[in-house]
Amino acid sequence: MEEIGEAPCSFAFIGLGSVGRKEQTLATDQDNAIIFDDEMTGNEEVIAYFKLFAEKVNTHLKSLGYQLCKGEVMARNPKWTQPLRMWKKYFTEWINSADPQSVLDACIFFDFRCLYGDEQFISDLNKHVNETVENKAVFFQHMTASVMNWKSPVTIFGSIVGISKSESEDIFDIKKVLLPLTSFIRIYSIKNKISETNSLKRLDELQKSEIIKSPLYDELKMAYNYLMLMRFRSQAEQLFEGLMPDNFIKVSKLNDIEITTLKKVFSHIAELQTKVSFDFKGSA
Repeated sequence: MEEIGEAPCSFAFIGLGSVGRKEQTLATDQDNAIIFDDEMTGNEEVIAYFKLFAEKVNTHLKSLGYQLCKGEVMARNPKWTQPLRMWKKYFTEWINSADPQSVLDACIFFDFRCLYGDEQFISDLNKHVNETVENKAVFFQHMTASVMNWKSPVTIFGSIVGISKSESEDIFDIKKVLLPLTSFIRIYSIKNKISETNSLKRLDELQKSEIIKSPLYDELKMAYNYLMLMRFRSQAEQLFEGLMPDNFIKVSKLNDIEITTLKKVFSHIAELQTKVSFDFKGSA
């Protein structure tokens, strides 16, 4: 704004996905967007301003180490810089979509929060989402796929099998292990109209409302914290070794206690799949 001037109307620069959940790690990219005033719909000057604004913000963030989103889910993409009415239309379409993949692709958008600007846009959009998801059983069934599609990397012999990058190195993607946990928490939060976006805060709200009870609450919190700690530690070690941090964990570097704890986490995820299947699909 110091470079290009004040915005011509009220707006909110929003974070999505891990940014929206306040769960970014040392290996992260950008997921952001802009919501602006409905009264400026179609105003070419406003559109030009936010195009320039978004390009500068996304470029500056990249220079600081926040990689550009490969899927172009960023404010500089005109599709994601829109007036509030268009954002409401997007969410209505996602919630009413008959295509399961479209719903899964849109999951990160349901973790939106205001990074800068007018918080009222977030309140209005939250209200719209809460009203639109009412009695939308098919939508929630589609969302459960991110939990149900997870496959445990533990073999019938009890060993953890990762993705083989080379003959001597077995790894697994810890981000994909976290996905069913964050997805499970997101589904129940949207279902119960919880406005929090951070996974642990969402979980606390679910527990306070007795939607998630102990010991499930304790198990979820332990699993999430353990995986995030392991993720941060691995990324920090990569940085110290002069490598670009990623989400891959080497199985060969884990000790027996770590492997045992991981297997316990995997068994908890299997229990989440059973609960989700019962609650949203009517079968265990």
